[in-house]
Amino acid sequence: MGRSALRGLRPLDFCACAAALLAVGASVLLASSRGGVPRVHIRTVDDEYVYQLSSTETVTVDGPLGGTMIEIVDGRVRVLEDPGPKQICVKKGWIESAGEWLACLPNQVLVSIEGDGASSDTDALSY
Repeated sequence: MGRSALRGLRPLDFCACAAALLAVGASVLLASSRGGVPRVHIRTVDDEYVYQLSSTETVTVDGPLGGTMIEIVDGRVRVLEDPGPKQICVKKGWIESAGEWLACLPNQVLVSIEGDGASSDTDALSY
């Protein structure tokens, strides 16, 4: 932008540009600070539950086929019992990093870890 283009701007134009720059800067800071303490999110058809990954909990949530028992201990989480026929989410075992998940599909239960502690396998970040 040349000097002649700046001469056509009014004082409120400068204020609007400054406000826009502040808004962009604030959104970048907010996006980069998201995450916080790792949390375990448990989603069912009807409900959503959130627990700290650092807590010690054994939780049973209901799905269409019955109860799914989930254990959180020592910064890890796993499905202990599920009424699904193949037991895939039980066989998966422990998850412990942000971005990992367990899906008990027949019973429509999803367990995921969200927040800080993402694995180093991140492909890309964008704001």
